Amino acid sequence: MVLVPLVIVGTVTFRNSYNTLEEISKQQSAHIAQGLAGMIRITLTKELAIVSALAGDPVIVREVSRGRYKDIDAKLGDIFKKIGTDYEGLAVLDRDGNVRSEALDKRRIGIKLRERDYFRAARAGKANIGTPVESKASGQPIIGICAPILGENGEFIGAALAVVKIDFLIDQISSIKVGETGYPFIVDARGIVIAHPNREFILRTDMSKEEGLEEISKQMLRQQTGAVEYTFQGKKKVAGFAPIAMTGWSVGVTQDKDEIMALAYSNRNFILIISGVFLGITILAVFSFSRSISTPIEKTLSTLNKAVEQAAEAFVIIGVDRKVRYVNPAMARIVDQQPQELIGREPLLDSEKQVAKEEIWSTVEEGKIWAGCLSGKRKNGANYVMEVTITPVRDEKGALSCFLEIGRDITNELRMEAQMRQGQKMEAIGTLAGGIAHDFNNILGAIFGYTELTILSLGNRIKSIGFLEEILKAAGRARDLINQIMTFSRSSEQEHKPIVPKYIIEEALKLLRSSLPATIKIREEIRSDASIIGDSIQMHQIIMNLCTNAGHAMGGKDGILTISLDDMDLDENFSRLHGDIKPGRFLCLRVADSGCGISPEVKERIFDPFFTTKPQGEGT
Repeated sequence: MVLVPLVIVGTVTFRNSYNTLEEISKQQSAHIAQGLAGMIRITLTKELAIVSALAGDPVIVREVSRGRYKDIDAKLGDIFKKIGTDYEGLAVLDRDGNVRSEALDKRRIGIKLRERDYFRAARAGKANIGTPVESKASGQPIIGICAPILGENGEFIGAALAVVKIDFLIDQISSIKVGETGYPFIVDARGIVIAHPNREFILRTDMSKEEGLEEISKQMLRQQTGAVEYTFQGKKKVAGFAPIAMTGWSVGVTQDKDEIMALAYSNRNFILIISGVFLGITILAVFSFSRSISTPIEKTLSTLNKAVEQAAEAFVIIGVDRKVRYVNPAMARIVDQQPQELIGREPLLDSEKQVAKEEIWSTVEEGKIWAGCLSGKRKNGANYVMEVTITPVRDEKGALSCFLEIGRDITNELRMEAQMRQGQKMEAIGTLAGGIAHDFNNILGAIFGYTELTILSLGNRIKSIGFLEEILKAAGRARDLINQIMTFSRSSEQEHKPIVPKYIIEEALKLLRSSLPATIKIREEIRSDASIIGDSIQMHQIIMNLCTNAGHAMGGKDGILTISLDDMDLDENFSRLHGDIKPGRFLCLRVADSGCGISPEVKERIFDPFFTTKPQGEGT
């Protein structure tokens, strides 16, 4: 009777520890593979940068364009002395793929490489890393890193080539130890092993054709990131893998499953031994051995529990009934609630990107991993945002047993991003001030002009009053511009009112007539007196700026400035082509001039801050 509960407890404990260790081992393998992939990508990027710099060296470009390759030998020799001993060759090729200069072995001059994949890619204008091959000279695995050499007009005139020994990649991955049986390896885009602790596998093993490696090979060749369990040469293994950017290669990290599960197997064997002893001893012996059985199990569970309890990341275990079973202290701190307040409730799944809660559940209940950002509000009213990954956990039969949510608080990171955006907005005030200064020039011109006219016409007081009223209008517009700056700095909305563009256009043209040369004829085609909701000062600014620029475009010569205002009905077809405009009745304002127009080169930079083609003093 005592043995039965012991076996049940032991079996449950073994299964829980087995599933947990298996899931953690897969995540660790994938993380190690991602780290190695990033390290190798950085190394290859540096090598590619060296070759690209060599291809762009002005001396080499000049000598290649002149066909004087002998003068390049000394420069290649100096470069080789600086970059180290991981190279089997450093060469310059002509446009036909022939080796014309070589830093290490002059006997290679004349070798034809036009059919090599790295030369074909370079000829197409792309710096690249070639397919790993075995060196005919040394018998060692090598890769070609090639970059195009371009002439003065951008034409292809040759290529710079570095032949790199793969040994440096082997040394890098061999330095990573994964337990007693684990090791990393690299396969290329064909599935061929190019780096492995056992050199007999390098360039001689095609993973896709090895029995037991079909699934992991398929996922690695698809450039996927993840972890799988497989059997190779009679041994069960767990491997994580990740793609290496730029290359089409993939790095894997594998380890014997028996080593990973040693702790779980140890507990299982211990329980079996104790159970066997219980068959031959008395009830008294059962009680005497009970503590010996529970102690190692408790230590194992205690170690796992402490690791999760003290982790900085949030850990949440969710049952298949969508109820929280466990939360660690980190999760409780992030959401500002006690663990007991969260257990037994549905987890907080409010997505930062407005992903529906049911969509998240649908993903994980299908056995897929969901990753994203969740947000919520703490008790003190403060908002928080978490970056989380929810992973389905399966039992030995493949059925879902629970979900593991791991997350970290990114609230402060997002707050810093928001502060940076606010700083950029404040920088935009400088750009705004430049545009407002342009408008002040026009307004002040009107103020000075009408003031001078008032002085000259003091004899006619009624006429003087009219001039003074115009001065007041111009000063009012100046005040509105100042209000615009204040509105921007307070991040508040501007006040929109009903306005009649016809009258604003007429007023603006009255001011423009005195500032534009007499050689420019102003043609008014105002065919609408409809009103709109808007800001009169902004409308005035738009008209003044467009017409002033038109005047500058005509350069003081004879020209015609045409301003038209028409009613326009926009239908559904127009709305479909311009998604931000709804069908309806609109006003169409056109400003046209007979000036020089805008060249294609200037059009490309028309929205660059502070860019102008005008000399100082002409509208700048």
